Amino acid sequence: MKPREILRSNQFTETTMILSTCLSFRDMTMLLNRCYHRDAGDELKVMTQSDLVGRYGAMIQTEVSELATKAFKDEFPDMTGTTPTQQQLAERFTAATRPAASAEDEAARDQRAWLISRYNEGKEPPLQITRRDLIDKVEASEWNSVYICVDEVGVRHQKDQRKDGGHKDGKIVENTVIHVAARGSSYVLTGTDMKEAMRTLLAFLIRNDLIEGRSLYFFTDGAQNIRRNIEDMFAFTQHTIILDWFHLDKRMNELLSMALKGSKETKRRLKNDVSALLWPGNVDGAIAYLKALPAFRVRSQEKLEDAITYLERKRPYIACSALRSLTGLRNSSNSAEKADDLL
Repeated sequence: MKPREILRSNQFTETTMILSTCLSFRDMTMLLNRCYHRDAGDELKVMTQSDLVGRYGAMIQTEVSELATKAFKDEFPDMTGTTPTQQQLAERFTAATRPAASAEDEAARDQRAWLISRYNEGKEPPLQITRRDLIDKVEASEWNSVYICVDEVGVRHQKDQRKDGGHKDGKIVENTVIHVAARGSSYVLTGTDMKEAMRTLLAFLIRNDLIEGRSLYFFTDGAQNIRRNIEDMFAFTQHTIILDWFHLDKRMNELLSMALKGSKETKRRLKNDVSALLWPGNVDGAIAYLKALPAFRVRSQEKLEDAITYLERKRPYIACSALRSLTGLRNSSNSAEKADDLL
């Protein structure tokens, strides 16, 4: 032992780690002092507990990174570095394309055609499910699909010490949470860096045989950073990035709330009209609707243009949410966001 080195029991360390996930360092330290009857002069310090949690977190991340490297080495013995190149991945997973259609898939497609027909009955053409490119992108079944929900959450870094009149620490700590679901099982991966989290995800998929013969579906909130990292890490294989419906509808509601003029009921009706067009994936129809709005309905032309630009920019990632909902398929990244709350 080093001079003045403190020995901590496994129970104490485990309790500290658990409490750090649901309390601030200040509240956690206060609770530990009460539970362990630490009096003045012998009390635990906030900074000491913060450093302890940080060290264990770094140890866990290092271990996860080493496990990822081992998974890559096992699959690519001649690999140099810590991550295989896109060329190596493409050569190894040449069969990593969408699985061939089975009899069950054909039956599912027939069922899907019937559902579309029923959905379209009595609806105006702009509100119908008609875009063949979006229909063909919808998977026939979940069995050969891997659903990956990615979310990035930023929280303010907790100050080690606060004094009256002190300035707030504006630093943001970013954490990436990835929820993976495949064949009835689900897993949660985390990381303090988006690139490293994607590397961990790739190793996890390789180790668990979740690439070959599988369709990868990424659900995100539309953040460019997430999309870029997905495309950089998974350029070697076919994958689909979907802007989940909740965030699409929420963002449009925010922009149109600032762009539209009129009573609350009028603005609600106009926003519902846009949502009804986007639900089956009719982006062109939604843009045309916004461009055709009369001037007396527009409060801010700038915000209206922002809404139109947003739809144009996100067009490749807007799915046919109506069909996905009809067939009971995943439509959002809420599983990753729920994991944020738990972690």
